[in-house]
Amino acid sequence: MTTILEFVLDGLDIPTLDRQHAVEASFYIRHLIEKQPLSGRIEHYRKLESAIQHRLNELRQERFSL
Repeated sequence: MTTILEFVLDGLDIPTLDRQHAVEASFYIRHLIEKQPLSGRIEHYRKLESAIQHRLNELRQERFSL
């Protein structure tokens, strides 16, 4: 059964996230990974987490290059 949180995270357009939303998404995806470690979707969650972390790194680089 898909939760509302999973539905929202699956619909994220990660490349367009601003810093605040990327941090929030990172927090919630980490929560899903910790709460459902045996879920069949754990690899999907980890890929989302990796993409969100990549976006946060991009945002940090943009901030320092200004």
